[in-house]
Amino acid sequence: MMEIYIPSRSRYNKRPDTLNSLPQTCHHKVNIVVPQNEYNVYSHTFKDYKCKIVKCPVDGIGRVRQWVMENAKSTYVLFLDDDMKFGVRKKGVKMVNADFDDISNMFSLLKNWLDEGLIHVGISQRAGNNRVLSQYAETTRMNNAYAYNVKQFLKTGVRFDRLEVMEDFDVTISLLKLGYNNRVTYKYGWSQRKSGDVGGCSIYRTDGVQQQSAHKLKKLHPGLVKVVKKTSKQRWNGMNSATRTDVRIQWKRAYKPKKSYGDLGILGYL
Repeated sequence: MMEIYIPSRSRYNKRPDTLNSLPQTCHHKVNIVVPQNEYNVYSHTFKDYKCKIVKCPVDGIGRVRQWVMENAKSTYVLFLDDDMKFGVRKKGVKMVNADFDDISNMFSLLKNWLDEGLIHVGISQRAGNNRVLSQYAETTRMNNAYAYNVKQFLKTGVRFDRLEVMEDFDVTISLLKLGYNNRVTYKYGWSQRKSGDVGGCSIYRTDGVQQQSAHKLKKLHPGLVKVVKKTSKQRWNGMNSATRTDVRIQWKRAYKPKKSYGDLGILGYL
């Protein structure tokens, strides 16, 4: 079974983009993970949905994700941000907006890959998706939308809570270094309102937090991470300018193939 976990914070007054993008038939598998002091207001906001509102006792996106992994009862966990919409390739590499059937098929694809033995899989970002011509890519970046085999993830000892931000990059690099390859679908893609919208990580992601996490990521994975400056058309909330500290990562170099996936006895994907 795969359940969906959507961390959310201080966005109870906004339209729930991700939930509205999903078919109602899967709403019962959706868990909106919120701070304890916002549980009541989120429960009221989502009262007409069949999803669960889950109180989380920890703060910070990395600690929240780790708490979910340690407390989830499902075999697989799919993390989504709270402000997502989805696209699909139906002809060529150009994306169109995904309908409910497309999204159900996307979830089935991720689950099938996990059933095959992969322990971390993801959905590509819609922006720039057409640069990859194939239906999927391996040994590559995952962010904002990804799924894990809970039991196998916990066995690795890899954690989400080592960084304030960029925690998903740390996890992906760490799993690749241990020999667990990933796979990201390019048939489907996600988009958002804008990076760093009000609420969520923007509450605590300052220039200093961003810079500290980037340099710590480099220290944790020497030779694989380069700290750089990037400029966006608009600045993220919580950041002082449109130029921010960011990273470039050598994903392929991080991967150290292994013969099998833990106790599953399934050959690794090269």
